[in-house]
Amino acid sequence: TTAQVSTLASDDVAALGSAQLRSLTTAQLTALNSDQLGALSSDQVVELTTSQVAALTTAQVSTLASDDLNAFTSAQIRALGTAQVASLTTTQVAAMESADV
Repeated sequence: TTAQVSTLASDDVAALGSAQLRSLTTAQLTALNSDQLGALSSDQVVELTTSQVAALTTAQVSTLASDDLNAFTSAQIRALGTAQVASLTTTQVAAMESADV
């Protein structure tokens, strides 16, 4: 459940496999706090579906590491909404590859 996912330790979140990450509902994903989301590697972040990326809160997007954003595919970048893009820091934007923008 969403409540269970929100109580996972950061180490537990970091141990999730690709299939497990993709199986998280958008509600479960948005229940993750910045420490939990920050525990994901770039290899894990790139496994998020476009629906999951679109569901990320602006607070979650603004705390993504630059390496995580750089790992996003073009489809994941396109899935970001206006508010999510507006929440990006200049460092995050600068880290994006021009092919993804």
